[in-house]
Amino acid sequence: MISISSATYNSPADGDDNAFGVVVDGDGNIIVTGSSSNGTNHDYYTIKYNNDFSLVLASATYNGPADGDDYALGVAVDGDGNIIVIGYSHNGTNHDYYTIKYNPNLSSVLASATYNGSANGDDYAREVAIDGNGNIIVIGYSHNGTNYDYFSIKYNNDFSLVLASATYNSPADGDDNAFGVVVDGDGNIIVTGSSSNGTNNDYLSIKYNSDFSLVLASATYNGSANGFDMAYGVIVDGEGNIIVTGNSFNGTNHDYYTIKYNNDFSLVLASATYNGPADGTDVAIKVAVDGDGDIFVTGYSSNGTNYDYYTIKYNNDFSLVLALATYNGPADGTDVAIKVAVDGDGDIFVTGYSPNGTNHDYYTIKYNGSPQIFSLSPSFGRPGETLDLIINGSNFYSGADISFSDSGIIVNSVNFISAMEIRANITIAQAVVPGNRDVVVTNIDEARGVMAGRFEIRENIGYQVEADFRLVKVSPRIFTPNGDGINDVANFIFENSQNEEVTGMIFDLSGSIVRDVLVQNSDTSLMWDGRDNNGNIVSGKVYIYQIKAGNKLLNGTVVLAK
Repeated sequence: MISISSATYNSPADGDDNAFGVVVDGDGNIIVTGSSSNGTNHDYYTIKYNNDFSLVLASATYNGPADGDDYALGVAVDGDGNIIVIGYSHNGTNHDYYTIKYNPNLSSVLASATYNGSANGDDYAREVAIDGNGNIIVIGYSHNGTNYDYFSIKYNNDFSLVLASATYNSPADGDDNAFGVVVDGDGNIIVTGSSSNGTNNDYLSIKYNSDFSLVLASATYNGSANGFDMAYGVIVDGEGNIIVTGNSFNGTNHDYYTIKYNNDFSLVLASATYNGPADGTDVAIKVAVDGDGDIFVTGYSSNGTNYDYYTIKYNNDFSLVLALATYNGPADGTDVAIKVAVDGDGDIFVTGYSPNGTNHDYYTIKYNGSPQIFSLSPSFGRPGETLDLIINGSNFYSGADISFSDSGIIVNSVNFISAMEIRANITIAQAVVPGNRDVVVTNIDEARGVMAGRFEIRENIGYQVEADFRLVKVSPRIFTPNGDGINDVANFIFENSQNEEVTGMIFDLSGSIVRDVLVQNSDTSLMWDGRDNNGNIVSGKVYIYQIKAGNKLLNGTVVLAK
């Protein structure tokens, strides 16, 4: 993955600013939320950027009435582009869930909701999801008077009604902390987090029906070292499979650990572990999936001294790491990635916080996804030419391949210049049918970008079709080489007023020579009997003829019907 743009936010108070959530709306705009210093404590702070961070479109701050620490942890966008931000807000004594729904430009609060648990302790909302009806699901953990339980709430779209809720307290009656939520295509709600087993904590994922009235399935993961295993993120792929990520204790420290289940947790389809080269603590926080089913995991990984953002792109069964991205900020401090999102173009967005030498700033990166081609220079070539082709676009990887639709163009070399430019040296076969070709860039992760029909092969100016040498006809153009003497040969009849030597060849559609010398039938005709240089009748259907006289050339196609 290659960073193609990024954004930093440092509050006017120049205190700690920590981004915790990112989402992309239907127009490709990027919304980042988190907690920002106001000089005394922290407020929710949400920013909406255009799709390359070149413009801040809008922003919004929330400072609760108690003027205490307010931390935004998650953000989502509904079908109307409204922006929902969740987190926890200080009520003067402790913290409550606090959820805000803004209009698309963050200029108006459309609705809000607070949840203060029955024990009147700290209640921490951690993530938000929106179902197909625009209902809003907020999950986190709520104090029960002794410890914490998973607590999930489903609101209607303006918070005027609590539609349902669910609490989970493990049999060990220890701390149970929910961190991730997703809604599947059937409206079922999957919640993941960390649950007490009496000694330490395990991953615990629960699949509820749409109103929390039924636990459809659940899954626990306790790593082999029997230490603390903390699940933080969950996502559902296009087939309904459930992917959970977090960090698992390996006996010394923690590693990323990601599991892919089928849709009812009855089967582990695949899993992946990441232990960084420094063999320190590696903490995966969130997971995303793209339209191809490829899986993105982000978090922070030890570099031996501190931590860096570390994002991995896997294929859909973890058998292949498709791409990696690390970010170590200029202050060389602890850089913590918290959230990953993927847009419809396959571009990847990672947000978190990075030290600036004094405190932390929001830091959000846009990485390339599928390659795109914007322009070619030159946009055409001629048979027999070798030329340098400049391909401008975005999301190119080092090691990308270049290819063309149809045949007759050989790629001699590919030179990666940047994520925005690739240069290829190409040769156009002498025997090639003029016309337009698609250009294809294929990244090392197999993501493809296509510019359809934009590279043109024109008639060769080195071999002009002139009045003193022209093709009269091919007779017949469609022929049957069966040896019966009737329509079993193709005659290429031409005018050659300068009496120059005329030669002819036949090529297949890949540009390979099939017959290198056509038979001279008369002074104004060459003949092909449908056979190759070995005397065998060819097996294909469409072939290219090429007839030369001096520096002049005639070419086209001829068809075998047999």
